[in-house]
Amino acid sequence: MFRSFVFSFQLRWALICAIGAGITLAVAAFIMTAGWDEAEDVETTPAATATSAVTPGIAGRDSTGDRDLDQVIAAVLSGDRARMESLVGLQNVPCGIDTDSGNRMGCGSLPPGTLLPAFAHVACDETYWTPGDQYPWIDSLQGRSPQLYAVYRQDPTAAEPPAEAPRGSAVAVFKTDVNGGFALDALDGRIVSERAACGPFPYSLLLDVPSGRYILLPPGGIPVPTPTASPRLTGDPATDRLIRAVVDGDIRAIASSFELLPEPCATNPQGVGSPPKCPPGVPDGGEVFMARVMACERAYLSTPPDFEALLKPLFRFPHTLYAVYATDGAFRFDFVPTGKLAIVTAEGPGRGEWAQTWFVSEGRFTGALLGCGESAARAVAGVAPGAFIIPPE
Repeated sequence: MFRSFVFSFQLRWALICAIGAGITLAVAAFIMTAGWDEAEDVETTPAATATSAVTPGIAGRDSTGDRDLDQVIAAVLSGDRARMESLVGLQNVPCGIDTDSGNRMGCGSLPPGTLLPAFAHVACDETYWTPGDQYPWIDSLQGRSPQLYAVYRQDPTAAEPPAEAPRGSAVAVFKTDVNGGFALDALDGRIVSERAACGPFPYSLLLDVPSGRYILLPPGGIPVPTPTASPRLTGDPATDRLIRAVVDGDIRAIASSFELLPEPCATNPQGVGSPPKCPPGVPDGGEVFMARVMACERAYLSTPPDFEALLKPLFRFPHTLYAVYATDGAFRFDFVPTGKLAIVTAEGPGRGEWAQTWFVSEGRFTGALLGCGESAARAVAGVAPGAFIIPPE
């Protein structure tokens, strides 16, 4: 184009630059206009996935806002047995005894593996299926006056132990006047399983719940543990060593200090209260050596993992020494040997809310009552004042 004009070299390049700049500005203006319009569209149109944070309500004061879930909670609080039974969601479960994952349910005259409708009850990480009596948790509510303590969300498809128990999309935790508390898994307005805990009720049912999952918080908020206080001591080194172990939650020291007693074992234990399972190489009815404790139900402990599985939940909150007294030597529940002394520890965010009693003789634990929500004051009720070596403060 420039060959047809008589321009100086400098003028030609000046014209080229001017035309190029004009084209560049036009393109830039178009891009900026398109981008501005797009930005305006994003700003004025909310994203479909945007959600706002929801502040949890307070259990006992607010509702969850989910009609199906509120229906489950209302049924439990009503005490109406027929109403509660109508909401129980039974699962088809293969019958048979699986001692590795907990005692499920017997098959009776049916072939093993037969599917039977059942309801899951979970306690101390073991699952018990009850084909004949589907509603033990309803029976246990009589006279216990349940109150709603907290509600939280969970993923019903998450693979968390115990794997046998159905999981709901929400869990309602209740506290009671007796035996502390329990939790119900709810899914689509049905109760799919019931859980008890082997720890400080009802807090141990909430220990691993992230704060963002709460629908209703406990009254007063989530409890915060307080530091372990220095225990009072008896002056006897062997006894004081055991006091320090249970106050500090030193499970290894507790396990190594337990007296193991001879027990007849069973190849296939049949439910709560049955003999311990025979280890490999020991025949049915053979003798094994076990520690005896009551943790809402009979429990036999032998190996360090046994102690770890049962005691770890108990020491999620700090313990304090509540009292030490001389025992009368009688067995408790015709099962737990009481030794010569009883060490009573209290746990929970507040002093004396839940208790364990550890029986001692000659510097060793002979047995323990790990409690089902019993208060420390109740644990020493009936003890003669003269029997206390360290009285309650």
